[in-house]
Amino acid sequence: MKEAIADAKTVKESAIANAKAALEEAFSPQLQAMFAQKLEEMDKDEVEEGYDEMDEAKEEVAEAKIQKMK
Repeated sequence: MKEAIADAKTVKESAIANAKAALEEAFSPQLQAMFAQKLEEMDKDEVEEGYDEMDEAKEEVAEAKIQKMK
């Protein structure tokens, strides 16, 4: 009886490990794609912020030149 219980636990652990591996294999490409998409969005946001900061700096320089001329 104890041996049957031990065998059942081993089978259960093996089944759980196999299910976990199957889920990781099935969802890994999807998760990688989602992660890559998120990184790309973040990069675009950073670039856009950089352009905004550059535009603001140009405006400040232009305003400073105007003030010098007065």
